[in-house]
Amino acid sequence: MKTRHNRKLIALTLLALATFSQHLSIIFAQGALTPPGAPAPTMKTLDQIEPRTPISSLPYSITNPGSYYLTASLTGIAGSDGIDITTNDVILDLNGFTLHGAAGPGAGINVVNPAKNLAIRNGTLDSWAGVGVVAVNAYNSQFEHLCSSANLDGLYVGSNCVVLSCTACQNRFIGISGGINNIIKDSLASANSSGGIGVGNNSTVISCTASGNASGFAAGNNCTLKDCNAGGNNGGFSTGNNCTLQDCNASGNSTIGIYPGNNCAVRDCIASGNGTYGIYVPNYNCQIIGDDCSGNNSHGIYILGNYNLVKDCTANANLNDGIYVPGYDCQLLGNTCSGNSAYGIYLLGNQNRVDGNNAANNNSYGIGVATNNVDNNITRNFAPGNILGGYYNFTGNNDYAPLGSPNTSTNPWQNFQ
Repeated sequence: MKTRHNRKLIALTLLALATFSQHLSIIFAQGALTPPGAPAPTMKTLDQIEPRTPISSLPYSITNPGSYYLTASLTGIAGSDGIDITTNDVILDLNGFTLHGAAGPGAGINVVNPAKNLAIRNGTLDSWAGVGVVAVNAYNSQFEHLCSSANLDGLYVGSNCVVLSCTACQNRFIGISGGINNIIKDSLASANSSGGIGVGNNSTVISCTASGNASGFAAGNNCTLKDCNAGGNNGGFSTGNNCTLQDCNASGNSTIGIYPGNNCAVRDCIASGNGTYGIYVPNYNCQIIGDDCSGNNSHGIYILGNYNLVKDCTANANLNDGIYVPGYDCQLLGNTCSGNSAYGIYLLGNQNRVDGNNAANNNSYGIGVATNNVDNNITRNFAPGNILGGYYNFTGNNDYAPLGSPNTSTNPWQNFQ
């Protein structure tokens, strides 16, 4: 009986497995195993890994758009450029290497024809008889992380260009020079025999340094210079018309610290310790506001031109006058001019307004007006402790408030001694 029962149980079990196996075949079917075609390659080509053209010898001419890079430091051939660019849309990566110059004329990199959309970056141009990078024909282009030294000029770019984090040192003429509508930022020009950094009209220079050059910064019309430093040059800053200098430092230059053109604004700058004047304004309609012009070897602020404003400035301890004004129709408001070797403020021009200044402890008078000058208005100034025994030296037909003490004054326009 047990045998018959076991046989029946085995038969039922096999039937159940057969039924379950049919369901499994329906649920877990894998489909056809035949491949649809030959296997495709999965590895990238060398051109896909490095889609740039290597440069391994000089001279080299770039005649087609594309991306190029140096494979090593290279030395030029006498009388030839290192790399010539004759086309648009080129990226040239020096890849951290140096292009060394050889004897005879030749530039490190020369943009031969007018070309746009160039990017030249990441390397050094050294000891070329011509310019390190001569790109006066380049426009709408970028120059970044370049060091150009011991060439004729360091870096010379065209218009609508950006120069970023470049260095130009010990070149025989100009460090960095550009055309119109350029931006130069975070760059250094040092120990060049002529100019440090020069830009054309409508350009902006930000956070740059020019030291030890014949001139520090030279800018055309309608330019902005901000957070720049000019020290140890012959002259510090010189600009064309309608320019703004903001938060700049022009100290320790052998002649003038800051020399603006017409209609310029010089704001919150330092112009101290220069060989002649801190700020020299030979032109008209300038605003000299919030500047420190102390410790210069002649006048702190020299206003030769007319219709200028000097406001809230400091001109202390200069070896001549603090503020010297041969110009006409100027305003001197709220300045501090103390401890100078001559006058605190001295007027040679006519029709100037001098109001609310502190001119104390100078070696001559606090505020003086030259003989025969007329129609100057002098009010509400403070001028104690000047060496020549007088607080003010007024001559001619001028309009000035009476002298008095703050304790006894009843005139709101009174000058204090």
